[in-house]
Amino acid sequence: MDEGLSAREDATGTTAFLRAGWTFGGARLQLTPEIEVAQVRLESDGSQEHGGHSALRWNGGSARYRTGLAALRADWDISGGQRDRAALTARVGWQVAGGDRLPQVDARFVEGTQGFAISGAPLARRSALAQFGVAVSPTDNSRVALQMQGRRGDGQRDVGAQLDWSVAF
Repeated sequence: MDEGLSAREDATGTTAFLRAGWTFGGARLQLTPEIEVAQVRLESDGSQEHGGHSALRWNGGSARYRTGLAALRADWDISGGQRDRAALTARVGWQVAGGDRLPQVDARFVEGTQGFAISGAPLARRSALAQFGVAVSPTDNSRVALQMQGRRGDGQRDVGAQLDWSVAF
């Protein structure tokens, strides 16, 4: 089957996010209890593919969900006064989510009558998270950070890693 399918769809996503925390501690170890809240709204128009027998038609829709997080962050300066400003970071927290936590769209083949649903990964209603990382400054104007992240809740498990390199000029 050799088909060239195409479609055009308009979608809008809006996110409102607020984080508040209070940092306390000494020069080498700082603790930050924090809370986060987020509200997300996604809206999309329906669309249809053109160009072949396997073309799909899907309905538009909207989804709204919100999350809240209570966490504790620790930053530990392990540089010993060296120029590299090496630091270890850790964060543990509890997240609660509500609203449309399972993204889904109804679809069908253009040349068919039987509809079906396409679903994304659900957002856990309650989950625990943990993040651990290390950061160093190889030069006065740059910083490299590696972070590992994990989240578990409602039978789901997510694991990830993130590498950041920031340069000031």
